[in-house]
Amino acid sequence: MVPIENSTLMKTRCPNCQTRLHVTPEQLHARGGKVRCGICHTVFSANDYAENPNAPAQPQAARPHRYREESPPGYLEDEPYVDERRAGRQHQRIYQDEPFIEDSRDYDEGYDAIRHDDYDDEVYYREYRRARRRGGVFWLFVVLILLVALLWQGAVVFRNQLVHYFPATRLVITQVCAIAQCELGGTRSISQFSLENVSLKVRSDVPPQPSHTALLLQARLVNKENRVAEWPALVLSLKDERGQVDRRRIIKVEEYLPAAMRVQPMAALSQYPIVLRLNLAGAMATGFELTPYYEE
Repeated sequence: MVPIENSTLMKTRCPNCQTRLHVTPEQLHARGGKVRCGICHTVFSANDYAENPNAPAQPQAARPHRYREESPPGYLEDEPYVDERRAGRQHQRIYQDEPFIEDSRDYDEGYDAIRHDDYDDEVYYREYRRARRRGGVFWLFVVLILLVALLWQGAVVFRNQLVHYFPATRLVITQVCAIAQCELGGTRSISQFSLENVSLKVRSDVPPQPSHTALLLQARLVNKENRVAEWPALVLSLKDERGQVDRRRIIKVEEYLPAAMRVQPMAALSQYPIVLRLNLAGAMATGFELTPYYEE
């Protein structure tokens, strides 16, 4: 075995194709003395096939798959011709994984890191598809949120129009207004109501008291027009002998109408019977008047 010096190149020969190679000491140390042939890609130990530059050429070993005639004694076959420039170009273009020193012009660390990394392409593709799927779900969620916000804003802005043209949506719009702190408008015209069969009587089932009087109010509230309207409050005015208003009592919607019916407006061309028990201070008046009323 020929000793290797740090300042010289070592010559070795590929045992498969007999190509002569030049190897630096750094390349030997990097791969434990093993090199790869740039022509046939055979990996072999450079030290085992090292050549002495002063020794005569050795006869080429016969390949088992080729027929060769026996050479006369003392005759050495010519070495196979190798175009060193072409082999060098192939070596530079393809075999970047050969052991080069870092300051060599043939060494490309960036190319070697990208071309010969250990990352699995299939793993990368799965992660890429998983990231795309997560991104698609995220944007779908964003679109749904924006759509809900748009519907919510439309319900708040056009709440009166929706209730007018689609009365069945009043319950939903009322709940939306309760959350958004908006008021649901509607028809607020006193003239579209009338009170019929109004009567005010002293209750006989309650003992008379000098400080107050127990009364029973009965009436029928009528919506005369063909449109829904908000339930009105009622004003009960008690009059004295001269016809002057002596006392006035405002009856709110909550007092004469159940909670389940307050959610919906009063239907068009409808009637509702009112039966209400009242306690008024003082004695019974000589006259009274009951009128619909909207609070400001």
